[in-house]
Amino acid sequence: MSEKIVKDYLLEWKMNSNEGKIIFIFEDDSDEKLDGLEVKEFTAMTAVLEKGETMFDDDEKTLYNVMP
Repeated sequence: MSEKIVKDYLLEWKMNSNEGKIIFIFEDDSDEKLDGLEVKEFTAMTAVLEKGETMFDDDEKTLYNVMP
């Protein structure tokens, strides 16, 4: 399992095509881009991101929050 802490992120929603893009920037300054997200995927991911400290599993392409 390859986990990284999300340091920052950029959100993009294309209204004409109803597709989203999220760019994750990690603590090691690497990044990951997820394109072509449907509204349900995009909304679910932004809900996790807004909760606070978020981890990203690169192998599973999974987001989850870390409890303090």
